[in-house]
Amino acid sequence: MIQALILIAAALVHSLALAADPAPNRATADNGMALLQRVAQTAMTLSYSGVFVYRSGEREETSRIARLVVDGQELERIEVLDGSAREVIRDGKEVKCFLPGENRVIVERPAGVRGFPALLPVDLAGLEQNYAVRIGRLERVADTNCQALVLEPRDALRYGHQLWIEPNSGLLLKAGLVNKQGQVLESFTFTQFSIGSTFARQQLTPSAESQSGRVQQVQSSEPRPGEMKWVIEKLPAGFRVNKVMMRRAVKPAAASVTPNTQDVVHFVISDGLAAVSVFIEAAAANKPNEAITTAGAMNFYQRQIGDHRAIVMGEVPLVTVKLIGDAIERR
Repeated sequence: MIQALILIAAALVHSLALAADPAPNRATADNGMALLQRVAQTAMTLSYSGVFVYRSGEREETSRIARLVVDGQELERIEVLDGSAREVIRDGKEVKCFLPGENRVIVERPAGVRGFPALLPVDLAGLEQNYAVRIGRLERVADTNCQALVLEPRDALRYGHQLWIEPNSGLLLKAGLVNKQGQVLESFTFTQFSIGSTFARQQLTPSAESQSGRVQQVQSSEPRPGEMKWVIEKLPAGFRVNKVMMRRAVKPAAASVTPNTQDVVHFVISDGLAAVSVFIEAAAANKPNEAITTAGAMNFYQRQIGDHRAIVMGEVPLVTVKLIGDAIERR
């Protein structure tokens, strides 16, 4: 069941050598932070459409996005154009993942959803404790001169970020995650875009093929007092727990069968930019005690804790997901 929750988390979360100023001063750092703040605000308020390419390791896929903001209400649709058919539609606070190849639709109303490409939090306080912010040159992306920005990690617990921002609107047109060797682990790049609500409203609705799948509801709620039996206190430097949720995926069942449900604890941990999810569910101890997997910039660490299994996933180095996973304790 935890796979359904990981799929939701992966759908909501999207994150090149770049010449930066060699010795940025306080003024350039302040300008960089102001630009980051603008990107964060734009991601919530701007209507636009376009096509972008996502690369992670050897994997590459092209997607189309349409996003409309009306009276503060956010409507968004992302459609993967190659490989297996997938669509993600966000209507206000409801997120639907359409998987026609599996004849399945996953529906959730998670709290605090950030739309693509909202890689940045609205509150950037404390970000400079973990990253040095540098302004780069103007460079062309999607036939547009963009302002380049570099966020260099101050330690080995996080990756570097390289951003290219359309200066008039503040729209993020290109981004890359870079390890300490300078390798680009993951990136997305708009190949074409249009700012404003210049597209047909039907671009925000799922295709007829996608709508025919059986619906799986994922219910989210905050833990009640005394309900939370897990803690993560000894986090890596700069990281903190942003949110804790109890999530339940209700599996479709025949009318005569009680639906199969199981609670999963979901911690959301961040350093102000990088995000890590921790999922904990009941599981028999029939798997290796520990397992580590890497896919592009995403690292996974699985740990068996008695009769429960914890999965830590995030676009951070392996050392970070393992430190977080090993800090999980049962009350």
